[in-house]
Amino acid sequence: MKKYNHVVLCSGGIESSFCLMHAIKSCINFIPVFFNYGQPYFAQEFETVSQTISNYCTNHRCPVPQIIAISKLKIHFNGYFENRNEIFIQSAVDMFKVKNLFLGIRGIFPYFDSFGDTNIFWKIRMERKYGIKILTPCLLLPKFYQTWKIKRNGLNPKLLFSSENYKGDINV
Repeated sequence: MKKYNHVVLCSGGIESSFCLMHAIKSCINFIPVFFNYGQPYFAQEFETVSQTISNYCTNHRCPVPQIIAISKLKIHFNGYFENRNEIFIQSAVDMFKVKNLFLGIRGIFPYFDSFGDTNIFWKIRMERKYGIKILTPCLLLPKFYQTWKIKRNGLNPKLLFSSENYKGDINV
């Protein structure tokens, strides 16, 4: 297996697409990683990730996204998967032995984090726990700004998918 310095966790949403764009433009040695954890919107998310990579990698060399299957996630009635981001981090670190990881989180305070795993305090705990550096180019950036940057760099924001919009219908 080729050695990478960075992993970009990809979900097909605005933040992960912004992270992917940032990694590509930074010309770093990275691998995009996508997780199949039994989400009912898997096909839609993976299509978005694939289109994002092919769009951004027209002038750059990008590796093919690696799909990692995970079966240890517990789903709640509202579509929330418990400990999703930590399991993603742990799996990526174990598989690729990297010390740098991109994660699309925007928030600082846990109070405004409805899932508890997308804020700066959680990020710091994960860095200490796994001995890694989590890069968060989306931190404090509003979605409208990220969407504008994504569009400015040639990707149609309508292609992006967010599990936050999932309400039990895969045609969200």
